[in-house]
Amino acid sequence: MQSESNHQDGLEPDSIAFLRRLQSSDGGFREDPEAPLPSVASTNMALRALRLLGGAPDHPSRTLAFVCEHARSEAAAFANTDNDAPSVKASAMAVMAIAELASLQGVQAPALLPSVQQTIDFMYAQANGPVEYYFVLAAVHASGLPMAPGATWYFTQVLAGQSSSSPPLPLPGRSSAPCGPACLL
Repeated sequence: MQSESNHQDGLEPDSIAFLRRLQSSDGGFREDPEAPLPSVASTNMALRALRLLGGAPDHPSRTLAFVCEHARSEAAAFANTDNDAPSVKASAMAVMAIAELASLQGVQAPALLPSVQQTIDFMYAQANGPVEYYFVLAAVHASGLPMAPGATWYFTQVLAGQSSSSPPLPLPGRSSAPCGPACLL
């Protein structure tokens, strides 16, 4: 009978190979072998799984290009697939995927995509509800950029239903005019 660690050692190469087979020629990853097209969300999840298993994607530069091709507008918002509109979730997944790719090169995400801050600005401004706020916080954490002053307090207040859409106090370095989450940027 094999020990648990030997079983895991045998599983990791198989898992890495499986994940790599999900990678399309354009660098993106499909959700499963039957999925016709890759998505930004699936790419992020595959990159994270590969890192945790000690692997890396084939052709990381293509993967970065795939993610960046899903950027929409000057706001650097991202869409999940070619046919989707930009969203907070897809933008967060894109930032996290870029952070995973950056970690392969030993750099922070903004070194690969300087507009990461613009994407985070978009997400802060557009986040609506607990799930989207969680995506924003996860993306900011993954990016290596500092959390906007007061953001955690503000999101906590909104999630608890104790805040309107505007912070009650001006934040350091910001105008005193209430402007909602954009003040946090």
